[in-house]
Amino acid sequence: MIKNICDDSLCTACGACENSCNFQAIIRTKRKDDSWYMQIDDTKCKNCNRCLKVCPNNHVPSLYSPQKAYAAWSTDKEIHKNSASGGIATELYNYAVDKKMYFAGVSMDKNLEAHFELVNNKNSIEKFQNSKYTFSYMDDIYLKCKELLKKDEKILFVGLPCQIAALRNYIGENENLILIDLACHGTPSPEFLKQHVKTIEKKKNKIADNVSFRNARFNTNNFYFTLTHKNRIFYKKNSLSEDNYQIGYHKAFIYRDCCYQCRYAQRKRTGDLTIADYHGLGKVSVYNGNKESVSCVLVNSEKGKTLLNKLFENEQIEVIERPLLEPLQNEPQFNYPSKSSQEHDEFINLYQKKENFDLVANVVFKQDKFKGWVLGTTNVVNYKNKFMALLPWELKQYVKKMLRRK
Repeated sequence: MIKNICDDSLCTACGACENSCNFQAIIRTKRKDDSWYMQIDDTKCKNCNRCLKVCPNNHVPSLYSPQKAYAAWSTDKEIHKNSASGGIATELYNYAVDKKMYFAGVSMDKNLEAHFELVNNKNSIEKFQNSKYTFSYMDDIYLKCKELLKKDEKILFVGLPCQIAALRNYIGENENLILIDLACHGTPSPEFLKQHVKTIEKKKNKIADNVSFRNARFNTNNFYFTLTHKNRIFYKKNSLSEDNYQIGYHKAFIYRDCCYQCRYAQRKRTGDLTIADYHGLGKVSVYNGNKESVSCVLVNSEKGKTLLNKLFENEQIEVIERPLLEPLQNEPQFNYPSKSSQEHDEFINLYQKKENFDLVANVVFKQDKFKGWVLGTTNVVNYKNKFMALLPWELKQYVKKMLRRK
């Protein structure tokens, strides 16, 4: 007999249940998008209920109310340039190295899968940089963290809100564990990225040794998806109209079911600090600085406050305090989960029949790709941005308010 740990549509496949079970009773059940959810094999289960207790859907840990908000970025020009936004996560990793702490991050392997690693050396930082817009495997990271904490080691852990919640359930409160959550829009099935890259490799007759979702060579704010072979780019497309995977991700068409029902897409946070791209910078009060490649940092606990202060004192980062309401109002993931759509339903239903990511995307995303092409070729977005930049701040806010009413 098979039993559910939580509602299968809510399961994030965080893996905390697998790490907590001593009897190999946790199994993975495939979904129609080729992702999976966790269930219990009753023939092996000893009814210890450990898996139920660590599940972030069954047990939501105590969440933090943000205390302060900052616009922040690395003072190191190379780190700032090569990071997805302000480079704050990279500076956190550098701090961990200096303090001889272990730190957890995500890297892509040769199988085009994103896996967590727990390390304590500077050489690993580069592969943790930049966004990975795919599902990240937690593997046995919970067990590794627990063993290190038993030895009184200190750990800095950067992950998605549901992963941070699961880790807090698994470990409990521990002064040696610092948790950083990221503003997450959702994660697609890992199979989608594999199929997409393999389709491109077949067309180009090259094998990718590097995948980038926001290639720093073209400014990370432009969201160029690139594939590289021996340090030469053989595929480069933008997210607006050209690349199927980026369109599916940024339009929220290809996320797993649980992401559209995420209970952690809210203002209360799971981490000591929260890091996000800064959406809405300057919308609540005047901001005259650079708005590109700026991170939003929410301070959620005293532990987080102390850590951010140390980064500032070490001159690793520049920070400007902002009204707390500004990011809380303007970052959708601080208010509600990504919304499902007709395109999502059409994509998943057709994928279940065809099991071919790009074939299905070419059908379902056709209209969005055309709209993106029109916007891109006519430069409508650039003209609009230039016009808005010429307006005084107060008039700009009035125009935006009137547009929202329509």
